Parts: sequence; C-alpha cells; structure tokens
Amino acid sequence: MDERTLRIAVLLSAHVIFLSAAALRIIRGQRGHQLVASAPWAIQYYPPLVWLPFLVACVQPFAVDLDRVVRYVGLGVCIASALFAAWAMWSLGRSYGIRLDIFAGHLLKTDGPYAVVRHPMYLGIVVFNLGASLAL
Repeated sequence: MDERTLRIAVLLSAHVIFLSAAALRIIRGQRGHQLVASAPWAIQYYPPLVWLPFLVACVQPFAVDLDRVVRYVGLGVCIASALFAAWAMWSLGRSYGIRLDIFAGHLLKTDGPYAVVRHPMYLGIVVFNLGASLAL
C-alpha cells in the first residue's frame, strides 16, 4: 500500500464517525425533548478534532519515517476506534445529538459500549487520533 492509499484509508475511517452521526440524524429524526442543561461550547465542539492528525500530516512539522508495519497498525487502530465510536453513537439511539445537552427524562446509558467505558465516543476519537498519527 503506497502513501497516498494509506492516507485515503485513514480519511475514510474518519468518515465512519461522521457518517454515523449524519445517518442517525436522518434515520431517527430530531429529538423532541425539553432542554434541561447545555454543555459548555468548548466541550460541544470537541469531536471535529478528529481532523487534527490530517492537519499535522499536511504540514509535517515532525516528519518521522516509521516502519510500514507501524503504519498498518495505525491504520488498524483508526478503523477499530472509528467503528467503536460509531457503535457508541448508534447505541444511544434518539438520545444521540451532536450537541452535548441534557434533556428532560434523560437516562444514564449502561449497556453496549457504555458498559465497558463511560465515554466511548471520546475514547474512540482520542484513540483514532493516536492511530492516525502513526499511520500518517
């Protein structure tokens, strides 16, 4: 796999996260819940940071020639973590939203990926960034 193909594969795995969010919004519709509390804006806009490795890779301030095996491992980590984050989104169902608001009747999710870790979407995004840093 050449450098360009590897970058495209990492980019496509990032799209799994965002396409899942879009699909949830389209398939399951808008939430009709009453807003109880809103999260700070800095926390709400954390998910787009999944693009950070791509910006660093374009500038290449710390260009390191990694072994091809390490890059493939990074790609595998990207794909696995993107799927994990998407699974977390889908397990929330209609409770999922891009903004981090608390709605009336909100229940704590304790099954699916939430039985393993408290914040699986954040974990998926952070681990994705680590994998992308290795792959790119």
